[in-house]
Amino acid sequence: MRGIKIMTLYKLIEMISNILTPDTDAFYRYVLYTSDDVGGFLRTRFCRWDKPVQDKELSGEYKRVLVASAAPIKFEDLMVTDRTDVKLQVHYNKREACLKDAKWDASLCYRYIYIIDLQEKTYSMEKYEKQMK
Repeated sequence: MRGIKIMTLYKLIEMISNILTPDTDAFYRYVLYTSDDVGGFLRTRFCRWDKPVQDKELSGEYKRVLVASAAPIKFEDLMVTDRTDVKLQVHYNKREACLKDAKWDASLCYRYIYIIDLQEKTYSMEKYEKQMK
């Protein structure tokens, strides 16, 4: 089965947001205004920006992407505008992400791993434990 052709980073974030928080754009706005592009992934920081992270063209077809979080993502935390409690890494460099791709994230304490299936429009979440390989 072929993947989904993503045109831009913003479109990818929007697709993830529509799956994780389907009734709101809270995830989309949170990631746009709290993230730095670290090359291959976005990492949220401890403050909000006035301008969103820069959009960019993405190539290839995506099936599953990885979002790693320091704690389970709660909708109400994404809505808070005076602080950035949700610590995330949103990977756009892996087009067929799986749990073992999260080993590095887990080493940085991003242990709640969301695998977003862009084709099925579903996600799974697992806590990455040290014994996982």
